Amino acid sequence: MRKSSIYKWIAIVLCLVLIYPGGITFNSLKALAATYGTVTATSLNIRSGPGTKYDKVQVNGSFAYLKKGDKFTIISKKDGWYKIAFTYSGKKTEGYVMDDFVKETNSTSATPTPTPTPTTGDTANQTPADLKLAASVMATNLNVRQKASTTSTKIASIVKRQKVNILNEVIVGKEKWYRISFQVNNKTKTGYVLSDFIGLSLSSGVKAAVSSKTKVKLRTGAGDSYKYLTTDKGTAIALSNKKAVTITKEVTDEKGKKWFKISFTLSGIKYSGYILGSQVLFTVNPVTPTPAVTPKPTTPPKPTTTPTPTQTPTPTTTPKPTVTPTPTDTTDIDTPDVLSDEEFEERLDEEGFPESYKPALRDLHESYPTWVFKAFQTGLDWDTVIEKESKLGVNLISNGKGVEWKSLEKGAYNWSTDSFIPFDGSTWVTPSKAGLEYYIDPRNFLDEKSIYQFELLTYQSEYQNVTGVEGILYNTPLYNCTYSYADDQGETLEHTYSETFMDAAEYSGVSPYHLASRAKQEVVTGTTTLSSSVSGTVGGLEGYYNFYNIGAYNSTAAGGAVANGLKYAKNGTTNQELNTLYLIPWDNPYNSIVGGAYIIGSNYIKRGQDTTYLQKFNVTGNSTYSHQYMSNIEAPNAESKKTFAAYSVMSEIPIAFSIPVYENMPDEPCPMPETVCNPNNWLKTLKVDGYSLTPTFDLTKEQEYSIIVEADIEEINVTATTVSKKASITGTGFIPLNEGNNEVIITVTAENGDVREYLINAVRE
Repeated sequence: MRKSSIYKWIAIVLCLVLIYPGGITFNSLKALAATYGTVTATSLNIRSGPGTKYDKVQVNGSFAYLKKGDKFTIISKKDGWYKIAFTYSGKKTEGYVMDDFVKETNSTSATPTPTPTPTTGDTANQTPADLKLAASVMATNLNVRQKASTTSTKIASIVKRQKVNILNEVIVGKEKWYRISFQVNNKTKTGYVLSDFIGLSLSSGVKAAVSSKTKVKLRTGAGDSYKYLTTDKGTAIALSNKKAVTITKEVTDEKGKKWFKISFTLSGIKYSGYILGSQVLFTVNPVTPTPAVTPKPTTPPKPTTTPTPTQTPTPTTTPKPTVTPTPTDTTDIDTPDVLSDEEFEERLDEEGFPESYKPALRDLHESYPTWVFKAFQTGLDWDTVIEKESKLGVNLISNGKGVEWKSLEKGAYNWSTDSFIPFDGSTWVTPSKAGLEYYIDPRNFLDEKSIYQFELLTYQSEYQNVTGVEGILYNTPLYNCTYSYADDQGETLEHTYSETFMDAAEYSGVSPYHLASRAKQEVVTGTTTLSSSVSGTVGGLEGYYNFYNIGAYNSTAAGGAVANGLKYAKNGTTNQELNTLYLIPWDNPYNSIVGGAYIIGSNYIKRGQDTTYLQKFNVTGNSTYSHQYMSNIEAPNAESKKTFAAYSVMSEIPIAFSIPVYENMPDEPCPMPETVCNPNNWLKTLKVDGYSLTPTFDLTKEQEYSIIVEADIEEINVTATTVSKKASITGTGFIPLNEGNNEVIITVTAENGDVREYLINAVRE
């Protein structure tokens, strides 16, 4: 080694001795290697000191910030804050960031990412990224997105009353989004949710500021119907942008709009009024963070690798579905852990499954260890659910079922004709309470076939494919079947139905297995036959198809439901932009299957009804007990068994199930209704030869009758017929009479043994 090199190393060592008076150790040498950080938050502010009380760092007159994925050099760390060196707008700068939003790496090759110069409005309509406002979920089931958009990838689903922390907020258009942190399986995650469904934990006032391009008039109450707030002189009060206010109360009006009650001072006078939540941004956080949120995970959540759906087509031309897989709707199941029995029991407890659910779930876990079971805590009382779902016409069952499955309540059954009143065609009638309870109780369907009614129904490209779709369509006219049609340019195209369902999945984000199963349920009438709703030959509506029977509302007219559905296929909605998204008119099978899938996705799955069960029994917080896709209470179970057939050869795949749990449920699963016989014991006719009854016989009333006969009449002939052919009669025929009053009793015995008596007082003069 040359002497000059030796002297150089000696000089370096002497410098190190001066810098590290305690001596040079391995650790101190290791500290010489640069430590880098990577931002895990969507947007991260930089402070001038280690705390939120310090001002944000400014560079060239703009507040500096870092974006997700940006890298920087870590100088030191203390009390949960990093001191960092970074480049902003071409200028090297130092500042402090919270360690919650940083992934630390040791590397000599990593290079900090220069942050681009912000454009006008980058930080407008946005609060600091380091807020921690305690809050909780108000919706029954709330989607968390990667970005502040309903089209962004869903990363998790959180339930009512779950505790969260608001970290940031941003206004997009007329919508306000909160960026939150929350717990999933003992891991802290972050994402965006619509602010309408998050409630602040207002233990004290929250400082905020008006956010509006124009002055905002306040209301005297939470709603558009309330009068404007005025001064003592009657002048309406209007607050300017950035006007400081204090939030004291949060209210959601009857239309679902969120309002804040705020206090503020104008001209030395203190006022309070109501302002829309979208017109306010938080400025300071006095609220204690939610204790339930544990420190950040050791590694930040990995972003999904699924491509982002392409931009919604413009309404000027009929869009062609963009083949872009939609992200899975499950949480942490891309590479699921196979839980031990002990871990599985802990997971059941964490989810809040009642004991009555657990035996069946344990059996399923043993057979399918990669399956994930999520408890959907509805927050609804069991008896209330049954009462609401028992409303006439909301739920139907086949008239071919036994009496025990059908309702005998007023409006559901006609005692005078011994017939169940139809609500769709002549075959669909109101179910009995016992039948309804059986099908609503999730515990009755926790087996390997029926559980698919609880499967989350988003498209999962890693295991859903054409082969699986063909498995569902097997033994139907759609199986391995090719059809052709002319597109808008007159070109003839050819597709198989299975390929079409895959295109539909990619366009809508809905599981192709679910779409194929739904179409099979709706339009397959036999192994070689299909419903007229997809024949293209219905009179007056030739050339139109409706594979999901969307808009085929119940009708007692012959063919009424099919006609309603085909009218929808032809005309769609009154909104042309929506019709464009739905590919209406459905004048070929492709548009019907693909466009209809978009409706199912946007109208059901994307609004929280993301299982077959929830589409039938809507117990979500959105349009609860209404907006139910199908009437048949047996449909979810029937569809789940068809789905099972497609999954039967893929038992190792991870599948997530969202299983409803109700409050105050019966201790045991609701049993199938016990077999009963016909209860009708009413008479259809009642006569006495040669005489008129007083009052006139009325089969709708239970009453006594009388006749007066001459003294020389020694007997009368009583005839009667029953409403039900299964009932029996005694007491008719020739009845001998004594002088005076004779009580003639006609007894009707129903098939189930119930007895009804009719009395005729025959007075012989």
